Amino acid sequence: MWPEISADGASIAFVSAHGGGFDVYEAPFNASAASAGAPVEPWPAGSGARRSAHQGVGDPGDPLSKAPGDEGAPYSPWQTLWPRAWTPLLISDGSGVQAGARVSGSDVLGYHAYAIEALWRLTSPTPAASVSAGRPDWSASYVYARWRPSLLVALSDAIDAYQLHDAATGTTVNVDEEQREVFAGMVVPWRRIRTSSDLLLGVDLSGRRSLNGSNPALRRRNAVRAAWTVTTAHLFGYSISPERGTRTTVTSEHVSPLLGADGQAVSTTCDARVYAPGFGGHHVLAFRVAAGAGTGDPRSRRVFSLGGSSLPASPFSFGRQALGLLRGLDADTLTGLSIGVANADYRFPLSRIERGVGQWPVFLKTLHGAVFADVGSTGRSLDSLGEAAWSVGAELASDLTIGYSWGLTLAGGVAWSHDPTRAGTQSHATAFIRTGYAF
Repeated sequence: MWPEISADGASIAFVSAHGGGFDVYEAPFNASAASAGAPVEPWPAGSGARRSAHQGVGDPGDPLSKAPGDEGAPYSPWQTLWPRAWTPLLISDGSGVQAGARVSGSDVLGYHAYAIEALWRLTSPTPAASVSAGRPDWSASYVYARWRPSLLVALSDAIDAYQLHDAATGTTVNVDEEQREVFAGMVVPWRRIRTSSDLLLGVDLSGRRSLNGSNPALRRRNAVRAAWTVTTAHLFGYSISPERGTRTTVTSEHVSPLLGADGQAVSTTCDARVYAPGFGGHHVLAFRVAAGAGTGDPRSRRVFSLGGSSLPASPFSFGRQALGLLRGLDADTLTGLSIGVANADYRFPLSRIERGVGQWPVFLKTLHGAVFADVGSTGRSLDSLGEAAWSVGAELASDLTIGYSWGLTLAGGVAWSHDPTRAGTQSHATAFIRTGYAF
């Protein structure tokens, strides 16, 4: 598929599904043998028109011919910008389970793209009395991709529900905060056959107010954000996980009163992942090391959370739970101004089922499993992290196609975890469920 002739005309590159999945291949190319019969005149670049082997430009019936003075109409994206489909959403993370939908669209040339989504909370780590079940979290984004860099703007309004644990007193505080956010910036992409990288630069205007506290005043945390990610890992046709490569992401956030923030703060994170071949076809040894630190005024500085069975899908994440994967511990079990985490998985396929249920729009593709070990700690700084929490366990996951086009990975597992701040028995067994990969 998608053949491309080399500049010297001696070889042809193409995509094919050999050796257990899609990859790029190269083969010798003989132009004279390929052009058996009369020569075919080349098509003008980008014309998208087809011409028979014996038809010349300007001949009667030539699809490229135009009447005298007919220069065509200027391109307009409006007729192709309407959304063509919608996608159901199911998200399970440290803030509970949410369900909703997304609609998106783009014009035929890909200059403009947008997405709008709404999510309703089904479960929450805090009492539901302070969070209205009928109030959705919503977000909208727009990207102008005609230029390089691509320009983007995003808006969101969501309720952030979490628990803060005070190790000194042993108390737990339920926190429900409404967060409204506007981000404007640009993404500079670099793409190669086996390597891709993206640079994000922008300004984030964020306001938070408590829904269950005595002080509902708006807290402004406006910041300049920058992030850079480089990926060499790949997903082949039969992959159960990213494999044969790495992904490294670095982020930096500067909160400043010059942007209207209530205080000044700085935070930096680094997340490095390695996906190495295992002992069988599409077996993966996955390793991850991540660290983050924040400083600044108490009202504006960033707090990191340790706990939960998943991470945000986007590499450009500046939230509280961007780094703290530790399966078997509830989200926000440990919080601090700094965090250090290490994770190791061995992932292996179990069965390629490739079957549906009658005419129902549910298609089960594969079953795969994993064994894992997680360790992490939080503290006031990276050189004064507290006693480490850890967990070991196993997962079983399935890749599904729902509604004929929606790809979904469902995973469940059991972890034996150790929480040094837990009263009484510090080690215990916990079951968890998740959508998507752990990392």
